[in-house]
Amino acid sequence: MGVVYRKEGKKSMSLDDEIRQEKQRLQAEIDDSRNRAKMEKMLKDADMEYSKIVSKPDSDLEELIKEVLPKLRFTSGKIVKELPDGSIRAREPKGRFYRGVDGQRHPWDEQQCEQPNDYSCDIRYYEDEYESYHATAYIWIFRDGSVAFDYPTYSYGTRTHINLRKELIKTIAYFEVHNIESKPKSNPQNIQKSKSAGGCYIATAVYGSYDCPEVWVLRRYRDYVLKSTWYGKIFIKIYYTVSPILVKLFGKNEWFQSFFKKRLDKIADDLKKRGINDEPYVDR
Repeated sequence: MGVVYRKEGKKSMSLDDEIRQEKQRLQAEIDDSRNRAKMEKMLKDADMEYSKIVSKPDSDLEELIKEVLPKLRFTSGKIVKELPDGSIRAREPKGRFYRGVDGQRHPWDEQQCEQPNDYSCDIRYYEDEYESYHATAYIWIFRDGSVAFDYPTYSYGTRTHINLRKELIKTIAYFEVHNIESKPKSNPQNIQKSKSAGGCYIATAVYGSYDCPEVWVLRRYRDYVLKSTWYGKIFIKIYYTVSPILVKLFGKNEWFQSFFKKRLDKIADDLKKRGINDEPYVDR
């Protein structure tokens, strides 16, 4: 018995157009898969797997947060980093933590847990319940009014939305009744120490500043790419042994400036094409 071909209705597109459309769809799937793999690698290299994007809230939420921000207390530890693509991401520190009656995460043993570099105020947003399954979503609010959404990995069953304003009022009242104050961020002196100890000597000498777009690109590449591999770490060690001597001996010479500027310009341009951001950056 032969194959029966069912003739479909008249098509508005030609066969070539349909094939082109299908190819575009397949290419979009391939690009999406590559982008996901690239993102996963970037997060892994930065030790920021399972992190959340930190961003400015939408207009309605921004208005509410602006109203309550001065009264919030920031006590829930977070690891916050800027990634090579310029995005800011946050995750919870590694170790054993618990949710206190104040709704914030606290370590069982601070000595056994990863030390946070920033703190947020965590507010319940909604809850999922299904038989024995229960999960709570939180909004992480940071000192500058930016937010991250910590949604459950799986979401099904009965979703109960919580009145965010009432939850904020309850949290603020708890803080004030119990005289709870915000915890300080990482000591800025530590950041400055890291900056001066790991300066891009040659790049700084060539561009005349440690803080300029080209040097920001190079510093991001050093912190997020080179430091993630053994050979990159060896290169960094050799560079910081040799480059201070070269800068001291030849840094002000015109041939030195010209020789390295051409090469550093090309390296910075190539890194930007690969997605390394050139916006202001604080060393890791």
